Amino acid sequence: MKIELSHVSKYYRDGEKSTRGLEDVSLSFETDSSFVVITGESGAGKSTLFRVLTGTEDFDEGEICFDGKPLSGVSDEEKARLYRENIAFDFQEYNLIEGFSPVENIVLALTKAGYGLKEAKKKANDVLEEVGLHKQKKMKVAKLSGGERQRVAIARCLASDAKILLFDEPTGNLDPNTSKEIIALIESLQKGRLILYITHDFDLVRDKATRHIVLADGKVLSDETISLPQEENVKEIKQEKHPTPLKSNLYNASLFAFKRPGRLFFFDSLLFRGVPLFRCLRARFL
Repeated sequence: MKIELSHVSKYYRDGEKSTRGLEDVSLSFETDSSFVVITGESGAGKSTLFRVLTGTEDFDEGEICFDGKPLSGVSDEEKARLYRENIAFDFQEYNLIEGFSPVENIVLALTKAGYGLKEAKKKANDVLEEVGLHKQKKMKVAKLSGGERQRVAIARCLASDAKILLFDEPTGNLDPNTSKEIIALIESLQKGRLILYITHDFDLVRDKATRHIVLADGKVLSDETISLPQEENVKEIKQEKHPTPLKSNLYNASLFAFKRPGRLFFFDSLLFRGVPLFRCLRARFL
């Protein structure tokens, strides 16, 4: 998988005033087991680049291509599919539902992305085992530590089978020792995937980085290859299409109806860009 940004610009407009988020950014990334670190001062464009790369914000100028396929001209549904199947990402704030367990958080995300309920539960358990949270998988997220919550968020990324994992300041809310553990965990996921790691502090991951991109004022100030990936034989990650079954939709609805009353009609995760559960159920029954 290769993703290319060609002369991408993004502007924020407030009346007649225009603020630059990104300007004429051209970057190319491949799933070659690289650990790419993106840094810059506050206001440099890191957050804007994160949102553009994850499809949570549109860009104003330029082009983005997935394996040579430009996004311009494709339907919103196809565009969402390309992002969803190829890029998984982790917010600094975790974006987890505190009243749910780790398993429930991941199952909800997977079923919204099209997985069947049985497969989603199996994958949720598998990835939680992989990140070292097997014992805590049924605890409420509200009772987990910051480091454990971050592991749940990382597990959710893994469960999507995406080839590109994008992390936005994943250790920003953690103590130094826990930060080292999380960085080591992220590094262990590198084989066969591309890690894009956004941070204000390059020293945290200096010894992990294979490439360092520096942003300033919305532009690419420098782009340096530090070392080549160690693994020459990159394992392809299998991806499948999963039409959302009725059973999964009902399961998701029951979680919100009984555990988080009042939010059934309003929840719509940016992370998986799914439709609200209410609209999903309405399409099934009305």
